[in-house]
Amino acid sequence: MKKREKITTVDLEKKLLQKDAKILPADEANKLCCIYDCIDNARYKIAKENEEIYVCSAHSRELKAEVTTKITADFFLEKHYTTLLLKIGDYDLFVNETDIDFFELEKRLIEKGITESKIDRAVIESSVATHENITYAEVLNDKLYYISCLPPNDLYFPTSSELFAVREKILGGEYDIVEKPKVILSYKDIWLDDDIEEPKKVYTGNCFVCNKTASYNVGKYNLCKNHLMQTQQGMIREFFIDAFIGVLCDIQPSDMLFVNFNDKEIKLEVYDLESLSEIHETIKDYKMKFINFNIEFADRFIRCPEIAYSAIVNDLLVTYSRVFDNSFITKEEWDEIVKRIKEKCLLD
Repeated sequence: MKKREKITTVDLEKKLLQKDAKILPADEANKLCCIYDCIDNARYKIAKENEEIYVCSAHSRELKAEVTTKITADFFLEKHYTTLLLKIGDYDLFVNETDIDFFELEKRLIEKGITESKIDRAVIESSVATHENITYAEVLNDKLYYISCLPPNDLYFPTSSELFAVREKILGGEYDIVEKPKVILSYKDIWLDDDIEEPKKVYTGNCFVCNKTASYNVGKYNLCKNHLMQTQQGMIREFFIDAFIGVLCDIQPSDMLFVNFNDKEIKLEVYDLESLSEIHETIKDYKMKFINFNIEFADRFIRCPEIAYSAIVNDLLVTYSRVFDNSFITKEEWDEIVKRIKEKCLLD
């Protein structure tokens, strides 16, 4: 007997995102949902050329939300943007600013058969922020601002608390506009998967990035202590991504938190340092000098693997992601959710 293929919502998402595929009301009443462990009646179908895949109402809602997230993020990340240069302490941070075009985005969703999704600030912010290359997204004054983890920002990752400063600087106009940010040094220039060198102490020469007195040498680059730490951070982001998809280890939250807020059901994951200990061990294996692996350090990177928002509460990391079939929420709503979690002592 041939083993039945176990179809998941991830499989359906890939199908629906293909060219010319769309989701439509089912035209047959006797079909069952194709999801392998679902026995409900099919109410919708994914139609593509000569192929039709049937799905129930519950799984169609989940599928539409996931595809809306993906299409929305890709739409804004492909748009023309202006780059703002912000000074956060001793670091340069590049923030992208782009216009919001509801009509074109809704048109793309309608082409997929997704007609009931209202594109608002919550959809935009949580969709863009969930992208693995984005560590912050917020709509301010009818424009979208987001921080990419790609060069030149791969050398510095702001904490959740520092993101409040980012917002205030944008609203206060405390930034410069740059035509094309210069990538002075990327972590990939130094740490390659097949050629990782341990930094060597040096007593002469200048830092390749800032021209201050160098303290270490890695390959052909002399670096000061500060920029050695920054180039290491870019690689650590890759560790977090690999850990969450199970390449390095299978990271699991230490707890889950379910809250209702503004008529939305929100599923939150909670991490402590013990649940992230395998990442810490990996960092030590790669001989990353000067890395103080604490909860604030983890907060800098945990948003990269498809986690939109995070916050530190009682030495725990509380995180939100659209990946877990969450309702769409804004950055402002997230800040209020964190405030109320603290007020009600939900993590004590």
